Amino acid sequence: MIENRYSRQIAYWGETNQRKIKNTTVFVAGLGGLGGILCIMLARAGIGKLIICDKGIVDTPDLNRQSLYFEKHVGCKKIKIAKEILNEINSSVEVITVDKKIDEDFDFNFKNLNIVADCLDNYKSRLHLYNKTYTNTFYVHGGVDAITGQVLTLKKGFSRDLSDVFAGLKDKNEVIPVTPETVNVVASVMVREIFNIIIDKPL
Repeated sequence: MIENRYSRQIAYWGETNQRKIKNTTVFVAGLGGLGGILCIMLARAGIGKLIICDKGIVDTPDLNRQSLYFEKHVGCKKIKIAKEILNEINSSVEVITVDKKIDEDFDFNFKNLNIVADCLDNYKSRLHLYNKTYTNTFYVHGGVDAITGQVLTLKKGFSRDLSDVFAGLKDKNEVIPVTPETVNVVASVMVREIFNIIIDKPL
C-alpha cells in the first residue's frame, strides 16, 4: 500500500513510478552540500535504500551550505549524523553507512545498486569512484564552484568515460568558493535526473 505521505508526488508521477522509487538503491558519495541536500530530498520522496559514503567531520565552514548539519554537530562524523537525521526524516528508508575514503583501494560490495550520485569535491576521487562503478550503472555527477554548477549523467560501459570528459582538469590547491543557493540548485537538478532515470526517462 502506498503511504499517504507521498500523495502529492504520486499525483504527478503515479503509483507505479512511486513503487519504482521504493525499489531503487542509490549510492551517495560525499555528504557535504550537494550530498546532504540530495539525500534529504531522496529520503523525503521515499527512496528504498541510500548507501551513504563519507569519512569527513563536520567543520564550522560547512554550515553555510550543508543542510544536514547544525552547530551542535561541529566535530562529529558526518556519516553518523547523516544516518540519524535521514532516519528521522523517513524511517522507511534503509540507510547504510560507508565510512571510507574513495581512493584506489575503495570498492563496491553492494548488490542491486542502481545509481551512483557523485557529490564529491575533487576530480581524483571522482575518477576513482567512476572506475569502481559497475558496468550498466547510472552515474550522476554534480559539481559547484561559487555561483556556477554542473550536472552530468553517464551510464558505465555505454557513455564516454569520465576521464575523457574531465581530461586535462586538475584539482585546485585552494579553497573552493561555494554559496548556499548554488548547492541547492545543483542538488535539485541531480535529484530530478535521478527520478528521470528511475522512471526510465533520463535526460
